[in-house]
Amino acid sequence: MLRSLALIAALFTCHFIVAQEVNNEQISAAFGKGDAKGVAAHFASSLDLMIDKVEEVYSKEQAEMILSRFFSDHPPLEFQLMHQGRSKQNDHYYIGDMKADKASFRVTYFIKNEEGGGRIRQLRIEPK
Repeated sequence: MLRSLALIAALFTCHFIVAQEVNNEQISAAFGKGDAKGVAAHFASSLDLMIDKVEEVYSKEQAEMILSRFFSDHPPLEFQLMHQGRSKQNDHYYIGDMKADKASFRVTYFIKNEEGGGRIRQLRIEPK
């Protein structure tokens, strides 16, 4: 009985970790294509968004519109994930470089573990 429970717990944990990695691959691909809708699909219902030195808490829908406008102004040519890690609370963070036409940006996002998978709770896009 205990072995069965341990096996179920291990399978659930593996499934959660794999699902989160897939989410990160999808997020990175969306940044590379300038796909605001693709990135926003992984937003929490509200998030802390900082773009061009303006930082506010926005709803998922507002943040998607702001990100879409940013991508219109700075169409990405390339996005490369540079670093990733975990906090003490087992939340994940990712740091990447996004090259656009006339500028480069450092992109940092934090994924908070929630029921149903990880969701982006904070997104920062800063000029390099």
